Amino acid sequence: MKIFKQYQGLRKELYVLFIGRMMTNLGSMIWPVLTLILSNKLGMDAATIALFMVINTLVAVPMTLLGGKLADTFNKKTLIIIFDLLSVSGYIYAAFAPMSLPTIIVFMAASMFQSIEYASYDALVADLTTSKDRDRAYSLTYLGANLGLVLAPTLGGLLFNNYLNIAFLINGASIALSTLLIFLLIKNTEKEKNELDDEYEQDLGEKTNIFKYIFGNSVLILFILYGGLENGFYSMYNYLLPLDLAANYGDNGSVIFGTLSSLNCITVVVFTAAITALLKKYFDTTKVLLGMVLFLIGYGMFFGLINFVAFNYIAMVIFTWGEIIVTITMSPFLTRRIPASHRGRLMAFTNIFGMLFGSLITLGIGKVYDAGGRVPAWITVISIGILSLGILILMRYFDKKKYKNLYHSVISSDGCVISVRSANETLIKEYAKAYKFNSELNSEILYNELNYNSDIVNSYLNKVNSDSNNVYFFLMSDATPIGQIVLSRIDNSKCVCVNYLSNPKFLNKGYEEASRKIVSEYATKKFNLEIESEENVAVKI
Repeated sequence: MKIFKQYQGLRKELYVLFIGRMMTNLGSMIWPVLTLILSNKLGMDAATIALFMVINTLVAVPMTLLGGKLADTFNKKTLIIIFDLLSVSGYIYAAFAPMSLPTIIVFMAASMFQSIEYASYDALVADLTTSKDRDRAYSLTYLGANLGLVLAPTLGGLLFNNYLNIAFLINGASIALSTLLIFLLIKNTEKEKNELDDEYEQDLGEKTNIFKYIFGNSVLILFILYGGLENGFYSMYNYLLPLDLAANYGDNGSVIFGTLSSLNCITVVVFTAAITALLKKYFDTTKVLLGMVLFLIGYGMFFGLINFVAFNYIAMVIFTWGEIIVTITMSPFLTRRIPASHRGRLMAFTNIFGMLFGSLITLGIGKVYDAGGRVPAWITVISIGILSLGILILMRYFDKKKYKNLYHSVISSDGCVISVRSANETLIKEYAKAYKFNSELNSEILYNELNYNSDIVNSYLNKVNSDSNNVYFFLMSDATPIGQIVLSRIDNSKCVCVNYLSNPKFLNKGYEEASRKIVSEYATKKFNLEIESEENVAVKI
C-alpha cells in the first residue's frame, strides 16, 4: 500500500475528479464494441467502418477546438456539468431507440459533447496542481478512469448480442452520477499558484496568436506530430485488433476482445501507482520512449501470435504497460512547457491533430486490411510505431535545448528531483520562512516561521541584484529550496563554488554529490563558467 501514499496531499478537488472519472467510465460499454456493432449489427465492411470513424472525427475537430477556447474563457466545472448533461440525454435516447444507423449517430453526438469537455477536464487537473505534483495528479485521474473500466468492456461484450440497450442506459446513468458528484463537491476551481514553478508556464497575453506560438516552437511541432502518429497507432487497439479477433474466432471474438479490454483496465489498476513511483526518477522524454517500445512489443505479439489465445493476454499486459507510461507522461510533459493561460486551446489543438491524423491512419489501415488482409495491415501499423519512436528521439534532442532548465537536475536516492534555480525574491522569501540565517544568508537549521526577517531578506535580495562578482542560486528538492549556492570569484570564465546545504533531513541521501554535479552542469550551461575549485563546501547545521 506504500505506493498509493504518493497520491496523498493533493487538493481535494482532484480526488473528486478521480471518483467522477471512475464513475463515468464504469458505464463505458459501447465504444469498446462499437466496431463490432457497425460490423455485426449494421453489416458494414472494414473500409466503411473506417470511413464512418473518420467522419465522426472530422465533425469532432471544430467541437474540440471550441472546447479548448471555452476552457480558457469560462469556468471549467460549469462547462463539464453542461456538456455531461447533454451527453446523458443522448445516451438515454439511444437506450430506448431501435438499433439503427440514426441511433448510433445520436450516440456519437452524445460522445461529441464529451470531447468538447475534455479540454476543460484535462486543463482543470493542471490548474489544480503545481508542476511538481502534476505527474501523480494525472496518474491518479488515469487510475480512476481505469478502475471504472475494469468490468465495462467485458459487460459490453456479454450484453452485445441481446441486451445492447442496457449498455447504453448504464452509460448514461454513470455519467449522470459523476456529474452530480462534481456539482455537489467541487467548490473551488481557482488555479494553484506557486511562483516556484517553472518559468515556462507563465501566462501569455490573450492576444497572442496561438498558431504563431505553436509553429515557432520546434518541440511543440514534434510533440503534435508524435501525438498524431501515436493516436493512430494506439487506435488500432479498438479497430484492427477486434477485426482480427472476429476474423479468427468468429462470434467468440467479441468475448475475447471484451476480456482483453478488461485485462487492459485491470493491468492499469494494478500497475499505474507502481509505474508512477518507479519512473519518477526519469525525465518525461525518457519515459515516453520506454512506453513506445512496450507498445511496439505488444503489437508485435498480437501480429505474430494472434492464433494463440494465451499469448494475446500476455501481449495485452505488455501493451498496457506502455499505455500507462505514455498516458501519465504526455499531459505533464505538455503542461510544463506551455503557458497556463492557453492550456485549454493548446491541449485542444494537440488533441485535434491527434484525432485527424489518427483517423487518416485508421482509414488507410482499413483499406490495406480489405485489400491485403491482416499481414500488410499489421506491418503498416508497426512501421508507424517505429516512425513515432524516431520522432520522439528527435523531440528529445530539441527539448533539451529549448527547455534546458527542465534538465538541470538529478535524482536523489529517495526519488526527489534535485535542481538549481537562480535566486529571486520568491525563492529567498520561501527559504527565509523555513530557516534562520544571518545577514549573508548562511543558514543555521531552525524550522520556525517566526524567524522570518523582512529586512534581512530585502538586504540579501538587493545584494543578489547588484553584485556583479558573484552568481547566487538555490539548490532545490522538487519545488522546495533546501540550500544556497554561490559561484564566487568569477574571473576569466572561472569561478569558485560555495555550497550550503541547510536541511539535515537531506543528509546522507546523495544530495551533496548531486548538488556538486548539478552545480557544475548548471554553471557551464547557464552561465558559461567553469568551476575551478570548490571552497568551503560545507553543511551548516
